[in-house]
Amino acid sequence: MAGRAQEERLPFTWPGGWGECAGHVHLGWESRYVSEGRDNLDGDGLLAATVGLSWRSLAFGAWLVGSPDQGYDEMHLNLAFVREWGDLECYAVYNHLRFFDDGGHDHEVGIGGAWSGLPPGIIIGVDAYYSFDAAGSFVELFAERGFELGERLTLTPGIVWGFNQGYIADGHHGPNHLSVRLEADYQLFDGWFLEAHTSYSWALGRETLRPGDQALRDFGHVGAGLRWEF
Repeated sequence: MAGRAQEERLPFTWPGGWGECAGHVHLGWESRYVSEGRDNLDGDGLLAATVGLSWRSLAFGAWLVGSPDQGYDEMHLNLAFVREWGDLECYAVYNHLRFFDDGGHDHEVGIGGAWSGLPPGIIIGVDAYYSFDAAGSFVELFAERGFELGERLTLTPGIVWGFNQGYIADGHHGPNHLSVRLEADYQLFDGWFLEAHTSYSWALGRETLRPGDQALRDFGHVGAGLRWEF
């Protein structure tokens, strides 16, 4: 699945084909904990570990993150179903979230798709997910284009437009943020990849009196990681 959907929700967002069985392990660092256009830890960084396994059209993922600056820990477990029809790829996913600092938890369901049939090689798509705890949803529209520079390096610029519909329960509804992103993926050797990305996000429609909009602001963000595919 192409696109900028959150990896903690979608365990199958790594490059590679769908065979009988495949998987990946990823270790990474993020300069900020970014989701829904928000700087969730007020500028503090994040360490993340991901394991993803797929078999035919099914995928399972586990995502664990922690912030050494704030002592924050969070885990997601997800199960997804994916189908492809030519240039169109669609998915449905269930995600269980655990928040260790306060013992909280949540359940989410999501759907989305990506179409790669545009002549210039641009991929467009949508990701939407619903939180049972917040009784609200969030939608992201995205577009991206990959450029292969030689046999080992791929650069992928992209853009994301996000909409809040009650997912951030105490934030404003409607257009939420616009972000641009550039990813670099470099193959070290068979099955091993280095990743790096940089992005900038602009807040849209921020209402300063709403508690859910306090972390919604303009900011830059970088990250890097090591991925093993098997």
